[in-house]
Amino acid sequence: MKKSIIALQGDQNSGKSITIGLLFHMMRKNGFQTIKDKARKNSKDFFVILKKNDILIGVSSYGDTEYWIKDRCGKFVIAGCQIMVCACHKEGKTVEAVLSFTEYELVFFAKNFAMSSEQLNANTADAEELLGLVEDLLKNENAMPTLAPLQIGA
Repeated sequence: MKKSIIALQGDQNSGKSITIGLLFHMMRKNGFQTIKDKARKNSKDFFVILKKNDILIGVSSYGDTEYWIKDRCGKFVIAGCQIMVCACHKEGKTVEAVLSFTEYELVFFAKNFAMSSEQLNANTADAEELLGLVEDLLKNENAMPTLAPLQIGA
């Protein structure tokens, strides 16, 4: 299986952490086993390692600084995660941090943003699509899922 990173890209306060939290709950409902769960107190940010079909998947909502991305994804690499899901901004050092994991194939997934009354629906739809991407990676050992290309720094 090819090692893969799915990076949820969006502006600060666009719902990235909430979306990744929804993804985690969906994964647990769909047969992913939690191996390690680390939540930060008084925060929506967390990182977990899950397992499905003997494949380890790291999921982190930390994405607003280069440090957190490198730290959390680095822990996933050490743990042997084949798939990582993380958050990052649209440009700058957080994108560079994701790109630093050169042994992983990358997919940048654009976070959908909506007016506050519709943001939960947008977050849920994004989480469902992310779950589909992870499931596709688990089924197809040879290729990354196909997405419309997102320009880094767009």
